[in-house]
Amino acid sequence: MDEVTTPEAKSVSAGVRPIPFKMQALDVALGGLPSGTATLLAGAPDAGGDAFVYTHAAQVMLARHDPGLYPTDVSQYRGALPDRVVYLTFRTGSRHILHAMDEVLDQYQFDTLIDNLTLLDYSDAFLGLADVPAGFSRDREAGPLDAVERRVKGGDSFQDFVEAVAQDLDECGENAVVVVDSLSDLYLAGQFGLEERTLLGFLLGLQEAAVDWDGLVHVLYNRRAEDVRREPVLNTLLNGNVYFYSNDKGFDTYRTMRVGSFGGALDREEQVVFQTLIGGTGFRVKSTKKLG
Repeated sequence: MDEVTTPEAKSVSAGVRPIPFKMQALDVALGGLPSGTATLLAGAPDAGGDAFVYTHAAQVMLARHDPGLYPTDVSQYRGALPDRVVYLTFRTGSRHILHAMDEVLDQYQFDTLIDNLTLLDYSDAFLGLADVPAGFSRDREAGPLDAVERRVKGGDSFQDFVEAVAQDLDECGENAVVVVDSLSDLYLAGQFGLEERTLLGFLLGLQEAAVDWDGLVHVLYNRRAEDVRREPVLNTLLNGNVYFYSNDKGFDTYRTMRVGSFGGALDREEQVVFQTLIGGTGFRVKSTKKLG
């Protein structure tokens, strides 16, 4: 067996570049996500994971395609920034996805994201395999946006469906921010015949594909973060995890975010909890608290 030399190992390591969050507090604290990374974004539906995804995708597209709008220099990241966003939705129709993006983002963010977005909408195929009564099913229009692609293929089972999705992603995932919305839907598909081994194999495949695509893969999971952290298999299946929390404090609710291990790539001497909010420019970090 040939031994790996130090220069060879260094050259491989140098090929992994930081892709910024383009949220100042996160970039200062963590420096960005490593390219070729698949990340699980776990949190309750009101904890902010979806707003984070919309904002991060939009901010990266602004940095890549319209850096003049940025108050800071993005030249150090130019070689690492993905050039488009591929957003895959299993169950939620494109109309609601686009509306949610528009509600969260400002006009510059939204316009730039849409200009560089491929939205793969599998909701018709998903609902068709989920035993939805025929009276509730109808062909929905994609709308005027060229970015929306209605994907109705999926075969006769959810096993075929997942294979078709994987093939589609492999065709368009290179050098992109890929968003899978959501893992919760795949677990729901388990009630209609999707085997857990197929689901886990899909996630393992995403992790491997992310390396070849050299962008980022975000997998949304609408489940309480504290529950996900207790699952040893799911919690270690992808390259890293970001956890979103929604906590009640008296009559108010506040949101926080924690970044889990990325194989040491983002580890710091002290862990940091980020207090977050969703405002006029999307998902933002309000303050930080270090944990000893």
